[in-house]
Amino acid sequence: MFDKNKPYGEVFGMPGVRYVQDGANYSADGVLVTENSDDAGGESVDESGELDYESMSWHQLKKIVAAAGGEYEGKEEAIAFLSNLDEAAD
Repeated sequence: MFDKNKPYGEVFGMPGVRYVQDGANYSADGVLVTENSDDAGGESVDESGELDYESMSWHQLKKIVAAAGGEYEGKEEAIAFLSNLDEAAD
């Protein structure tokens, strides 16, 4: 559990994560954020049933890019990489 009385760091640019303490990530509410938590986000699907990369967290995109054999360099680059893969598959 997050304890503001103990040393902690603030996190910027990591959706769903606001603090880090003792190597663990916490939301702004002090809730532990794990790889499988809702704050990390589930797979986002649009109305057509296709993956909606824009609404995914950086962590989700990083996993998908790595699974596709790419290297994560940022959210915009990941979306472009995955969109190109989708177009090539069509």
